[in-house]
Amino acid sequence: MTLMNYGSTTYIYGTSKLALKYRDDKLNELIGEYINKNQEFSFSQLCNYVLSEADKHNMLDKEPNTSYSQILLTHHDVVRICKILWERIWSKEVMILFNTPQDYIHRNEETYFIVSK
Repeated sequence: MTLMNYGSTTYIYGTSKLALKYRDDKLNELIGEYINKNQEFSFSQLCNYVLSEADKHNMLDKEPNTSYSQILLTHHDVVRICKILWERIWSKEVMILFNTPQDYIHRNEETYFIVSK
């Protein structure tokens, strides 16, 4: 990670892991919104959506007057998302898609889910 100061703004180059400011219930709502819009999704797609929405709504724990070149979720927040997905699997709202179709372009270790309505 490289820090550069230009005037009153600090620029952080490289990857920064930032915490979400969402409470669990609000994070659950956000994930529910995503699931309602998508019949199939990967875990990384869901995490990217959460990260994008959090950034858009100022729900990332950023330093004041700081610009970040790349932001990732913290391990703690990834585990929170996993727990919410697990609850939705147990309630039969979503299920794990074990056999991904050949036309999916995915990473070898990617996990996909399908909405089971």
